Amino acid sequence: MPWNPSCSLLPPALSLQKVAANAAQQNLMQQNPYSILQLQEALQTALTGANFTVQTAATNAGGRPSTLRIDLPIFKGTHSENVRAWLSILDDQLSTSHIAVADRTVSASGLLRDNAQTWYLALKRANNDCPLSWDDFRAALL
Repeated sequence: MPWNPSCSLLPPALSLQKVAANAAQQNLMQQNPYSILQLQEALQTALTGANFTVQTAATNAGGRPSTLRIDLPIFKGTHSENVRAWLSILDDQLSTSHIAVADRTVSASGLLRDNAQTWYLALKRANNDCPLSWDDFRAALL
């Protein structure tokens, strides 16, 4: 998603190459016999049963680690889906992953499909193409 300066979000996270270019980090990597790839593979193997996948060893622009990605549930907005249960599971997973409250709507919007995605895009458009706050998103969804 391109960064919209009118929204109160940080610009996209730094790439792994930019982070790796940091001299101190390069020095640390030279002292460590394991490469980043080897560490990612070891973590992936260790966490496979826990439904985690290793994504990157970088940090985002806010300085928070972005090393793990958790597979989160999709929501389509059908009558047979329980929106309260989906939000509860999502809250638990985002909290466990240390996703800041300010970033949760953006994380959740990527899990919306079909009717739910159409609804969210209209809501975002009505909000000057800025993501809603997490509380406003939850209230609108319920």
